[in-house]
Amino acid sequence: MIDNRLILVEEGFSLVELVVGLAIISIVLISALNFFSNSLAFISRTNQRSKALNLAQQIMEEQKVKKLDDLDDLNNDNFDSIAEEDNFEKKVKVEKYNNEEDIKNEEDIKKVTVIVAWPSNNSQEVKLVTLISKR
Repeated sequence: MIDNRLILVEEGFSLVELVVGLAIISIVLISALNFFSNSLAFISRTNQRSKALNLAQQIMEEQKVKKLDDLDDLNNDNFDSIAEEDNFEKKVKVEKYNNEEDIKNEEDIKKVTVIVAWPSNNSQEVKLVTLISKR
């Protein structure tokens, strides 16, 4: 005769095994969701920076097509609004180029600085600088 006490067949999972499995799965899922939310924030910041860079390049090109005499010396520290949908602001500075090296006709060279800023958690900006001379 076979003793029924010795033949114990366990099927399925115990409650402890289920709880441990759920805990492991939830830790993995929380890590993955955190990664995706950080990726979305990074993509948003990159998109804003790309828009600002394109706006700054467009403003710089507008300055480059002007004649040197038409570029007035601008040294204001105020930002002007440009793209209202994203709250971009611009600042254009035009000043005579002063170089420590001895360059002939320094008065024929101007330094143009374009700054495009936008508000975020911490204010950010893109800055382009170029030299423009008589043609």
